[in-house]
Amino acid sequence: MTIWDLLQLSLRFWVVTVVGFALTAAAVLLVGHQPGVFSGQVNVILLQPEPFPGNALAETTSSLISTTGVVAHLVGGQSGTSRSVSDQVTLVGEGIQHGYTVRQPNSGGQWEYRFETPVLDVQSAGTTLGDSRAEMSAALTRIEDVLDKLQSDASVDKALRIRIQMSPNQPVYTYAHGSGTRAYAGTLLTGALGTFGGVLMAERLTDRRERRRQAVVLTVGTMPSGADLPS
Repeated sequence: MTIWDLLQLSLRFWVVTVVGFALTAAAVLLVGHQPGVFSGQVNVILLQPEPFPGNALAETTSSLISTTGVVAHLVGGQSGTSRSVSDQVTLVGEGIQHGYTVRQPNSGGQWEYRFETPVLDVQSAGTTLGDSRAEMSAALTRIEDVLDKLQSDASVDKALRIRIQMSPNQPVYTYAHGSGTRAYAGTLLTGALGTFGGVLMAERLTDRRERRRQAVVLTVGTMPSGADLPS
């Protein structure tokens, strides 16, 4: 079937064509009004207590890194990213528009887990700057609460507890809207394919009904006089 044949079918089944293009236009308008996402990011560094030593959870660099991993696991967040996914995948990159995630950066490869620093990668997302800031605040508060509980359960004196420091000093927020051109192009292509697919389906249904009608006419024409019509 050529493009010309497809255009002729579109004119023949103009109702299907009009409905298809109307739905496509509505989808394009919807895509154009999709809000962007504000994303926040900051690194939280766990530091050994002062004076030192006295805290089993931070007695060595290795134990401090392990404690960082426990905090990351307990805090977690809304991210569905598993450890096999690259650390370069951001919260917004996962398609999450509202929430936070707390991860310990993996210094190894995709299939090799190696955690070498007591650092937490904290990210937030929200459709407004206020929402993203609120999610970031919730994540940071959760980190402090979890770390405090771990040390309380270990009977660590308050003067010997792990300290935290943010890098940079304040979370950095950016705005991402995605590629409008790609979104429009993808929507238009999907709509056009769906419309032409509907036209082809309408043609097949029409041809099928026409063949059935012709079969009935032929059957009636060959029946003896007075015979009952087929049901």
